[in-house]
Amino acid sequence: MYLCALNKANTEKNKKIRKLSSTIFQFKNDKKDIKKLAKASIDSTIEPSSFNNFYETKFWTRRYEDTKNNLNI
Repeated sequence: MYLCALNKANTEKNKKIRKLSSTIFQFKNDKKDIKKLAKASIDSTIEPSSFNNFYETKFWTRRYEDTKNNLNI
């Protein structure tokens, strides 16, 4: 009678341990994935990847068009 109760308690304990182990393993995998994602998205340069200023673009386009008509500029 006591042996049966101990076996049942031991089985339940083992189920809970497997469940917790699985959860810990999943969290470790998630942590690794997050670290990989963070490393991939970090840019080591300080400068922006692109710069687009509407006024400068307009200015240089106008200058370019002016040089087509007057080569002395």
